[in-house]
Amino acid sequence: MSYMHARRVLIVEDNAMIGEHISAIIEEAGGVPLGPVCTTEEAQDAIDNRTLLFDAAVLDLRLDGMSLMIADQFRKLGVPFVFATGSRNEIPSAYGDHPVCEKPFTAIGLLDALETAIEARAAVSLAVLDKGADSGRKASPSSSSRT
Repeated sequence: MSYMHARRVLIVEDNAMIGEHISAIIEEAGGVPLGPVCTTEEAQDAIDNRTLLFDAAVLDLRLDGMSLMIADQFRKLGVPFVFATGSRNEIPSAYGDHPVCEKPFTAIGLLDALETAIEARAAVSLAVLDKGADSGRKASPSSSSRT
């Protein structure tokens, strides 16, 4: 699973055993696990102060009851993330576009969810770049109309 090679993944998980399991999976796949951070305060600090630079994240849905605040920050910053949860039904429909890895999960399940999140973010980035390039072509006068 080379798509994880050197990707830095922030792990936001309050259960130490699960956090270590996620960390081991990411490391075995060639990624760089960061954390786990165990509270929303630690996660917010990592976001605000850039204490940890990361490419993607795994976010425990039931973290301090405030994980959706962290999910909103990830969205705002364009950070691809995966919800890790024991109950997919608890995820609000507003977050339906984000991959979910249901606990207990397998290594393949987690890595596939991360790949989906990363690829979806890359597709959005490319679409924004394409849109910007298109508007730039429309806004600039063509050289053939100058005489």
